[in-house]
Amino acid sequence: MLAVGALVGLASNRASAQERSELRTRISFSAPSTCPDEQRFRALLAQHSEAIVDDDAPITLRIEVTKDEKGHRGRVALLTVEEEGTREVAAKRCEDVVRGLALFSAIALDAYLERLAAEAHAPPAPPPAPPSLPVVEQEQASRAVTSDAPRKRIARPPASRSVVVDGAVGFALGARNAAGSGLVYGAGVSGELGIMHRFRSSLRAGLNLGARVPETHREGTLSFGMAWLQIDACPGWVAFGRTFSAAVCPSAEIGVQRAALDDIAMGRTELRPWLSLGGVGRMRAALGNTVELEASVGLVAPVLRYDFLTIGGEVFATPNLVPTATFGAVLPIF
Repeated sequence: MLAVGALVGLASNRASAQERSELRTRISFSAPSTCPDEQRFRALLAQHSEAIVDDDAPITLRIEVTKDEKGHRGRVALLTVEEEGTREVAAKRCEDVVRGLALFSAIALDAYLERLAAEAHAPPAPPPAPPSLPVVEQEQASRAVTSDAPRKRIARPPASRSVVVDGAVGFALGARNAAGSGLVYGAGVSGELGIMHRFRSSLRAGLNLGARVPETHREGTLSFGMAWLQIDACPGWVAFGRTFSAAVCPSAEIGVQRAALDDIAMGRTELRPWLSLGGVGRMRAALGNTVELEASVGLVAPVLRYDFLTIGGEVFATPNLVPTATFGAVLPIF
């Protein structure tokens, strides 16, 4: 969960492409061994800036990452004649901190170029009044020069609207009561896109396969299976310390269900669509700096029901509300 500190001197990015490509900077990088290294930081910086890393450059980017009780905290400072453009980033994962520092380093370099460009194109100061004029005439001449000179407009930097995007893949095992009185056991794989602005939200899409344990009846063996795509939209994650987080997410499912009765004399198979709407509560616990364990419970309402009666009189009915439960792991990929 990324928290951005105070931003100083955000650039309006009016420097030319040639000036940006000619900018050179040194990098001073320090971080715990469990964090991304300096080469990873340089690669992330190259995504946002055309600055060239040069050990003999006149300016220095100083990057410092530390670990505290809430996760990780990073600080970037641009060193010229004096320290300027200081920014801070705090997050649970060190990867998120380094990503934020790379983005703000590019902003600081653009601000530095903007200041150099403004100084190079600044109009010359008006000449002093001739010393031979009386004091009164000198003051009048000075006021005339000042009033005729164009006033330089000072552009206020825009408020920070930085957005950090992350992606992850997940694997889960679960069970649901979606087939009469029996449980459907399943497994799935999912991809998730997270967006961190003022708070973290995410969108997850998962492909799942499930089946009910076959049951033998008088007329044969009844088997049931289903495949479905599940989409969860989580508008806001709430963090509990640096380890736990949770979210309540609206959920939608679309897929197919298949019921088959295997019989030597006469076999029958039916395939019907599955559509449901509901919600799921998701809980995560960080396991180290990369892997997160996740458990979820949900409740969905079938829009398309699948009810039938076997030849032997066995009632097979879809519940009005289907409880679900899953447990798995989440791995970040960027």
